[in-house]
Amino acid sequence: MGSLFADFGLNPLMGRVFGLLLASEEALSLSRIAAELEVSKATVSILIRQLESFGYCQKLPTKGNREHFYLLRENYLPFSYGKRISREMSQLDIIRELGDAERDAPAFIRARIEEFMAFNEFIISEQGKALDKWKRNEG
Repeated sequence: MGSLFADFGLNPLMGRVFGLLLASEEALSLSRIAAELEVSKATVSILIRQLESFGYCQKLPTKGNREHFYLLRENYLPFSYGKRISREMSQLDIIRELGDAERDAPAFIRARIEEFMAFNEFIISEQGKALDKWKRNEG
């Protein structure tokens, strides 16, 4: 998994943490993940928070135990992809604002911004449709 994550510009160690979660039926503690990968708990903590922010895993509530446990999120693929689409929509809003601000720019710049927006609006729309179809077929 490490090399797969690296191919997408992500930390290969994050891919290894994800791989451990993927291969585990039970929740894993930061200590156990760190021991398995022979890295520090602090490093694992940073990576696991990133995986949480992507929607791949979740922290389980623990009572009377200071150790945090993590598990691959149920339906992690559609959930994380939905988060990705939301991020892309936010980025598109920024580009849209740039386009509005560049009304007085030369025509070729406006054309490039418009093409960028049209392409990304199309891609986001198609991704949303594919995600909806996946959810319908899984349910």
